[in-house]
Amino acid sequence: MRTRGGAGFTLLELAAVLAILAIVLAAAVPSYAQFLQRQQLRGAADALLLDLRHARQLSVQTRKPVFVSFNPGKNWCWGVSSGQPCDCNGGGALPACNIGGGRQADYKSVQMDSAADTEFTPMLGQAPRHGGIAFSTAKGQRLQVLVNGMGRAQQCGPDAVGAPSC
Repeated sequence: MRTRGGAGFTLLELAAVLAILAIVLAAAVPSYAQFLQRQQLRGAADALLLDLRHARQLSVQTRKPVFVSFNPGKNWCWGVSSGQPCDCNGGGALPACNIGGGRQADYKSVQMDSAADTEFTPMLGQAPRHGGIAFSTAKGQRLQVLVNGMGRAQQCGPDAVGAPSC
């Protein structure tokens, strides 16, 4: 005599698996959203670091001052120009930035809280006008990009990869 063997899942087993899956997803989705915001924060800081380093190098190569101008706030941006400061939004009294830049539209989850315009001098690439640029996210993640008087830029903060605290 043969006994009937189960050749599949019962409705109760399927419901249990779906319940466990829903619990795991409910815990993972907020963590994943936070991960994505942190990646955007780091991406904005990395892009700014590249532009700052390029601006310094360009000032030495061309023997002209190079400016990095910022507009913090809701529609934040930064722009790089040679010879004079620029307007990264392109609508003000200053000329538009002609070398590079970044804007909030490229990093939707990131806010630029504060920023100091930077100028790199010819020959040595020093920065007589320098300071820090503070980025944050709605989830409370923070990161800064600092430029010192010698013109060197670096990241710092709790959400910077392998960087010191500010």
